[in-house]
Amino acid sequence: MFKRISMMAAATGLAISSLLVPATAPTAVAAGLPDLVVTQWGAASAGPGKGFSFKVKLANEGKAATPRGKTVRFIGALPSGFQITSMQDDSPAVECQFDNEVQIAIEPEWPLFVCASTQPLAPGASMTVLVKAVATNTAGGYHIDVRADDANDIVESNEGNNNLHTPISVQ
Repeated sequence: MFKRISMMAAATGLAISSLLVPATAPTAVAAGLPDLVVTQWGAASAGPGKGFSFKVKLANEGKAATPRGKTVRFIGALPSGFQITSMQDDSPAVECQFDNEVQIAIEPEWPLFVCASTQPLAPGASMTVLVKAVATNTAGGYHIDVRADDANDIVESNEGNNNLHTPISVQ
C-alpha cells in the first residue's frame, strides 16, 4: 500500500512535487529516542555536462529504533540544470524515486529525490543510496541539499541534525 507525499519548498511553503511512498499507520514512540542523521559523500566537483555520483547515508545514531509503522525517509535536491540519471539503494526495504522536472512558481526546474523504508531503523543501523547525476553545463559553485525525516513524523533526540547542505563545484 502506498500513499502520496508532497515535498514542500522551504521558502514558499508551496508543494513542489509529490511522490509515492509506502503508507504507514501511527504508532507509539519506543522507550528512548532515535536520532536520524544524514551524511553524503562522493564527488566534490564535476566537469560541465559530465556525470558524477555521490552516496547519501541515513543512520540512526539514537538509543532506540524508529517506531514501527513510521516511514523512515530522506529527500534531496540537486541544483537547477543538474539531472539525476539513476539511484541504487542497499536494501530491498528501501524504495527511491526521483523527478528531474520539479518547478516552484517561476523558478527553474530542480531535480529532487526521495528514499523511504517502512522497516524500523535500529540504533546503529543505516540505509545508503548511490545517486548518479549529470552536472549543469554552467561552471560555478552549487549545493546538494538532503533532509532526513522531512515531515517530522519521527520524534528524535536531536531534530537539529536532519539537514545537510553539501557544496559541489562545476569546473
